[in-house]
Amino acid sequence: PGSGDSAEREEEARRREEEAMLEEQKRMKDQMNQEEEMLKEQKEVQQIQDQILQELEAKEREEEEERLAVQREEAKRLARKGVELLAAALRFNSLDEDEGFDAFDQDG
Repeated sequence: PGSGDSAEREEEARRREEEAMLEEQKRMKDQMNQEEEMLKEQKEVQQIQDQILQELEAKEREEEEERLAVQREEAKRLARKGVELLAAALRFNSLDEDEGFDAFDQDG
């Protein structure tokens, strides 16, 4: 009769050990799933950050192009103004001496 109790205790101990192993496997699987989920979220965050960076770089390029276009237009305007001033100076210099300097001649 005593040997039956011993066999039952051994069976119970073995069953508890199997349950503990199954619990540990489940815990490890849950932890791996959590880590996989975290990695997935990190990848999504990285993709969003990359997208934002690309959009910022594109906006900066666009703003730089606009700034350069404004500078080109200003340079053209100044060049036209310079041509106008040069043309006026040439016209002024091509006048007869009397015509060109009458207004400035204080003596006569």
